[in-house]
Amino acid sequence: FNSLVFLVFFIPGTPKDILSYFVGLSKMQLGQWLFISTLAKIPSIVTSTVAGSLGGDANYPVAGIVFCVTAVISVAGMYFYNRITDNKTAVAQ
Repeated sequence: FNSLVFLVFFIPGTPKDILSYFVGLSKMQLGQWLFISTLAKIPSIVTSTVAGSLGGDANYPVAGIVFCVTAVISVAGMYFYNRITDNKTAVAQ
């Protein structure tokens, strides 16, 4: 569930407001929600702003590179987040 929330927040243009309401009805803790939503939104905001500016200047190759680099970093962050939370779960049991 956490990975799905991260992914939806990471993708620019998804309906993040309605997702926030649904997550509020789930069992996700507030700390997890704040961490995931903040971490996932930052790359989306930066990517959208930089790529939009580059696209407006018709610099499409660089805009594509910015988006791809951000995607790789975000996927790596999601992978490490899952490993950390899985280790905490294994230790708690």
